[in-house]
Amino acid sequence: MMKKIALLQFDNDPWTKILKIALEETLKNNYEITFLKDAYPKKNDKFTFIFMLGIRPIIKKNLDGSRIKKQTRFLIEFGDYSHDQRTSVEDCYFYFLEGDSKYANHYRKLPKFIFDHLLFQEQNDENITIFVDHFLGRDSYNDLVYDQISSCPFPLRVFYQHHSGIIENPDKKTFLSTIDPYNKKFKFIPFDEIAKIYRQTHAFFPTHSETQGMVALEIGACGGLTFMKPNTYPGDVPTKFYHVYYDEDHPIDWKYFLEETGPEKRIKYRDQVLKEYTFNLFKNELLENLKDIEANGPNKLS
Repeated sequence: MMKKIALLQFDNDPWTKILKIALEETLKNNYEITFLKDAYPKKNDKFTFIFMLGIRPIIKKNLDGSRIKKQTRFLIEFGDYSHDQRTSVEDCYFYFLEGDSKYANHYRKLPKFIFDHLLFQEQNDENITIFVDHFLGRDSYNDLVYDQISSCPFPLRVFYQHHSGIIENPDKKTFLSTIDPYNKKFKFIPFDEIAKIYRQTHAFFPTHSETQGMVALEIGACGGLTFMKPNTYPGDVPTKFYHVYYDEDHPIDWKYFLEETGPEKRIKYRDQVLKEYTFNLFKNELLENLKDIEANGPNKLS
């Protein structure tokens, strides 16, 4: 008889949806999975593991963690950093980025994952393609990205992730009008659909600072190069994919870009990402951790 797990989702942001897909794919052959959206488990249900989908949803959504914990041997949460101090009632906290310290013994690192079976080269070098991501916040630099792309001396095909969906070759007003992806009006695009665009992309332009750099990794796995301002991503994140820095005083050298975007270079860019990030690596590490937690408890002293 398969052991039972539950996936609880109380948020609707893109990362939470991606994490759900990753966990379902990882756990489907080893556990009987129950998925609950905006609902607590029924009182008589008992699980070996309950996974809280998203980043620290018990605290962020003010959930009744004690109630959830009563219905599982091990309550699991996820987050970004090893030094996150927002502990609650979780038995184990999985993080993806190593900081200067690990805050508690029940914190465990997992490798970041990409769906690499959907990420490969499909670029057409007669149609140089740019992908620009979403988000307009306090640290966004959409206007700088627009200016750099507009200065390109040869034609570009630009895919822009607007809150209404993917827009091809947007005008300036549209380019600068996107909204927070956590807004309910932001259109979520399933990964298998957006991966089709990633596979056509020669260069990725992030527009804001963020933690994980997942789109850069995903497009890197397709052989794409990332152009970004310094400090777009923290720590050693930029070392995991090939990138070029630019800013207001150091514009993009588009001739250099053409030299760096051929098929052989794209193989190199892809290999750089796949040295550390494949879905099977995440899957195997997570399953090994769950086996260890069941046998020895969640605390790890190392």
